Amino acid sequence: MLVAIALAAGGGHAAPGFTRVSVQDRVFLDVPENWVIQDADQRQAAKDAAKRIYGTEGKAASFSAQSTAQSPRALVRVTISKLDEPVTQAELAREVKANKAGVVKDFGDAFLEETKQPGGSKFRESIVKGPYFDVLPLGGKLAMSMSYARKSLVEVGKLQRVTQFHAPLGSHKAVVTISYEDGNAQLKALAERISSSVKIE
Repeated sequence: MLVAIALAAGGGHAAPGFTRVSVQDRVFLDVPENWVIQDADQRQAAKDAAKRIYGTEGKAASFSAQSTAQSPRALVRVTISKLDEPVTQAELAREVKANKAGVVKDFGDAFLEETKQPGGSKFRESIVKGPYFDVLPLGGKLAMSMSYARKSLVEVGKLQRVTQFHAPLGSHKAVVTISYEDGNAQLKALAERISSSVKIE
């Protein structure tokens, strides 16, 4: 199995009310015990739905959990994929130290360029605040981050807050996406708890 739910070695122990998850022994995180963990078919269906709605291509998540089975108001996804050109944590750290603003700009420009591709306009139009780019620590690694607020797919007039972290790990990268309904203090707290629980090997 690519996803193991366990008190994984090196991954730490879950807090009360949470389950500790290992994703390919690379990313460890806590998810609420009452959240729904999607299987491979459901993750592929989510990818296909995103393509239908936004016209965007992407890789199916390696792990995904959400607050409810249908119309979730909060979710976390982890995707581990191969890089075309390897980038190590040491290389990223050197580039950030030398020119953080340049690294952030390049990351942001690459994302914005993707949204200009055929079909990307629907996704771009769904974003109402941001996107904002940065380089931040996550789970003991450096990660390029992107955050924005987009129109909710669950309820008209609502916004969904999304933060996505891209952590290069040599030949692969880990992408952690956390989102929750804007204005929901309980879901915001859960999202922050999940983010703080992440450990990347």
